Amino acid sequence: EQSMAKTCLVFLVEGYEEIETVTPIDILRRSGVDVTVAALGADLGVKGRSNIVMQADTTLDAVAGKEFDCVLCPGGPGTAKLVEDARVLAAVKKCGEAGKPTAAICAAPTVLKAA
Repeated sequence: EQSMAKTCLVFLVEGYEEIETVTPIDILRRSGVDVTVAALGADLGVKGRSNIVMQADTTLDAVAGKEFDCVLCPGGPGTAKLVEDARVLAAVKKCGEAGKPTAAICAAPTVLKAA
């Protein structure tokens, strides 16, 4: 049975801003959105700027090529790593070119600009 829920990809990178990451994920999930939190690296446990470790659902490589209705780039010091990651830029660009929402919080609009 195919789910009709909207989907959102959230990038999780070391140095993410905890509130800017957890809050939108929580709100989206409460709203019925199927949120996939993807770690940029191989480790699913990712440390934020305040040293809180968050568990990603999967890795970015594992969801490569999957279609999402939205992408979300949290802010924080880790944003610089998002800007440098070709996989992130490709996913953001693909979503934007398809006319789908691309969300960026605080410092993360630099990712949208880079894409």
